[in-house]
Amino acid sequence: MTADEAAIEELYQAGPEEWPEACLITHEHPDHFSEERMRRYARIHKEMKIISNEAVVSRLRPCIEEDRLTAIGRGRKQKIMAGKTLITAFSSRHMGRQYDAIVNLSFLLEYRGYRILITGDADPRYLLRQAAGLGMKADLLISPFAYITLRFARRQLEEVLGARQVFAIHLPAGGKDGTRFREILNAAQKEEGIPRIIYGNELGQELVIKIV
Repeated sequence: MTADEAAIEELYQAGPEEWPEACLITHEHPDHFSEERMRRYARIHKEMKIISNEAVVSRLRPCIEEDRLTAIGRGRKQKIMAGKTLITAFSSRHMGRQYDAIVNLSFLLEYRGYRILITGDADPRYLLRQAAGLGMKADLLISPFAYITLRFARRQLEEVLGARQVFAIHLPAGGKDGTRFREILNAAQKEEGIPRIIYGNELGQELVIKIV
């Protein structure tokens, strides 16, 4: 999620009790990865692991120790422990045929019996097939809006993933929702009984999400 400069600076100034054990980067597109910011953040948080694809990791190797870096290749899946959280990182197809060369990573986080799935920019058709094949379930889905604006996808969120809540990332230009996302989805929730939707649509927004 793209944040404003003040929100990013807060991450750099966080005390030891808030230091991250791992940083998950889905792919190299600039709305997901900033090399300059990541290098600075890694210098501050010296124990933090970084998990991403080879395109991202290769840019960080010159300044970050190899044992802190994990690169997941196309068609691969790997389980990694970060503190008490089990992270399953796996590659999935990026949305849009023009991005076929991109290795998009998705992450399933398991912590104290709860499961959170972060899709990155994975194509919902492909990812939902993967999830069904792997028997993958999630209490909370963090995804782009395509997962709930596409009728076939939102109907499968509970059936395939078991997701009860969705954190939908949405940053409309100028704060104007020209595509009527909220209107469409509010109607869909009433008609189809899809999971509860939590919107992320403000720069620097901080949310505490309770998994119910």
